[in-house]
This record gives sequence, structure tokens and C-alpha cells, in this order.
Amino acid sequence: MYRSLLGAVALLLGSSAWAQQAPTQSDFHEMAKDVVTVAGYKWLAPAEATGLTGFSLGAYGVYLPITDKEAYRNLSGRDLSEIGMVGLVAQKGLPFGFDLGIIYGYLPEENVKTFGVGLQYAVLEGSVATPAVALRAGYHELIGVNSPEVYGYSFDVAVSKGFANLTPYGSIGYLRGRLNSYDDIPGIVKEDLDLMRITLGLRASFGLFDITPEYEHAGSHSFNMRLGFSF
Repeated sequence: MYRSLLGAVALLLGSSAWAQQAPTQSDFHEMAKDVVTVAGYKWLAPAEATGLTGFSLGAYGVYLPITDKEAYRNLSGRDLSEIGMVGLVAQKGLPFGFDLGIIYGYLPEENVKTFGVGLQYAVLEGSVATPAVALRAGYHELIGVNSPEVYGYSFDVAVSKGFANLTPYGSIGYLRGRLNSYDDIPGIVKEDLDLMRITLGLRASFGLFDITPEYEHAGSHSFNMRLGFSF
């Protein structure tokens, strides 16, 4: 799974050795949607502000099933079925209802990394009777491939409401990402994508520890999971 992301990206961006059928811009567009979805900044958390003394840290994973396998075959000459990523995500409470987020993903076999920062503002901090509402902004960058310009940013509105140790949440927003191509690949140019993004998740807390499964749809469908602790 680790090799899936770079297996397509690096072979396309770093080499002109194509599969039997020459890739098209449409193929590159399909791959760009998957890469932008996987690499986009992920909060993996409800909308509540963590508070000035609050802090959370977790390990996360992303699984994205590839729907257009022919596009990847044309681009990389390989049969790929999924894209995956693992990493760490942290969130720290700041004054006045703000939270700072940092995310770091890694593909160890390929030495490919993702890095992102996010800022959240709690419009409504939430209570026993009312939901929490937050505005979120994030920036992400994929580094380690031959073309470093794989980056983007996002803006989301998130809502959550806790019930005992369960906190379902959802968000809707905008994800913009760029995936560059080399100029010496005929007919393939960079893709700038503007995508609507929707997430649905559930935080289950067990004391300091928590588990957060999440579904995300932007350019493609992905399934995200966070395991960590919060206090």
C-alpha cells in the first residue's frame, strides 16, 4: 500500500517511460483527484475547541480505493488498486477559541512525506444542549518526489455534538490542490483542482484514549482512521 502513491506519481513525474498506451490528460486528471484527496489536510477531530490547555496527538492512516485503474496503468505501467498513507496528527488549543493543527505523513519505502498546518476557530464552542461549530483552514504539501510542487489548501465548516463518550461530526468545505507534471511529457500539463469536500466521522473516547474513523469525499472517496489520546 505504501508504494501505491509514489508508484504512479514518481514514475510519471520522474520518468518518460510510459506503458504501452500513452497517457492522456484525462488519465492525469483522474490520478490528481486521488492524490489531492489523500494529501489534503485532515483534522480527524470533532469541531469542539480543545481549550488553552488542551492537546491531542494521534497516529492516522488513509485508504483510498482507486476507481480508474486504467488511468494508473496508462500513467505508470502498473496495476494499482489503492493509495495509502500513514502519519501523525496533532492539535493544540490556543486562546480565544483557536486551535492549531499539524499533520505529518510518511511513506517509508519511498521516502515521500506530507506536511500540513491548520488553524481552527470555534464559532460555537458547544454545550450539553447545543452543537459545536468551527471554521477550519489548512495547507498541505507533498515532498520527496522529483517534482516538489504537489500542494494545496482547504477551508471547511465543521459541526459536532457529543453524546456520552461518542461525538459524531461532519464538515463541508473546499479543497484546492495542484499536481505538477514535467514539461517534457508530451500532452500532460499540471492539474489545478477545485473540489468540494465532505467528511463524516465519529470520535469514540475512552478516558484519555480515542479512536476516530472518518469517511471523506473530495475528488475521490477515502477512509481515514485516527488512534490517539486527548486531554
